Amino acid sequence: MDEKNSWGLLNFVAIIILGAILIIGGSLLGNYVSQKQADKTVAGIKNQFQPVVQKTISYDGQEGHTALDLLKASHEVKTEDSATGSFVTAIDGIANTNDTYWMFYVNNELPSVASDQYQTKNSDKIEWRFEKLQ
Repeated sequence: MDEKNSWGLLNFVAIIILGAILIIGGSLLGNYVSQKQADKTVAGIKNQFQPVVQKTISYDGQEGHTALDLLKASHEVKTEDSATGSFVTAIDGIANTNDTYWMFYVNNELPSVASDQYQTKNSDKIEWRFEKLQ
């Protein structure tokens, strides 16, 4: 192969390699930017729906009793049945609205079951928060 052809082949290979680097680099940069934008969106959604507690009812758990049974023993409670259990709609005359609900917490965490299914322990701290999502 003469020098002119080898120079042309070398340029051709260099252009192909440079093109591949630009395509791969652009793709990686695009993915990085997209992920950063998604992270900001998720953070914005989390901040958008921070609850504002307007009223709180607290009591200790008792072995052999559900969280709802203990609430009903000391408060006037209205509920609706659902596929997942009883849904509290009002406590002591304070009813849920379009954006404010009674939320049930055990040891400062939302449980994975409804209050009529949660069997409390003596060590549990039960809390009902009337929360408004903002």
